[in-house]
Amino acid sequence: MKLILSLILFALPWMLRFKAWFHKEFRERLKEKNFTVQMKIADDSTGRSFTFKDSKISSASGIHASPDVTISFKTESLAVKLL
Repeated sequence: MKLILSLILFALPWMLRFKAWFHKEFRERLKEKNFTVQMKIADDSTGRSFTFKDSKISSASGIHASPDVTISFKTESLAVKLL
C-alpha cells in the first residue's frame, strides 16, 4: 500500500498542472493562491507536501516543517481508498 500511496501523491501535482494547461478558470484561480499543503499518514511514516505559489505547483516528499494545511489519514489503506 505504501508504494501505491506514494505513486498517487507523486502524480497529484502533475494532474493539477495538466488541468491548469487546459482550463483557464483553474489556471487563473491558481494565481490567487500561495500556500503549502501537507498530505500524510497520521504516524508521519509517509507524506508529501504541495506548494502553490504564483500559479506554480511544486511538491516534495517527506513531512513539511510548517505547512499551512495538513490532510492526515489514519492509515495508508484509507488514504489510497479516499484518493
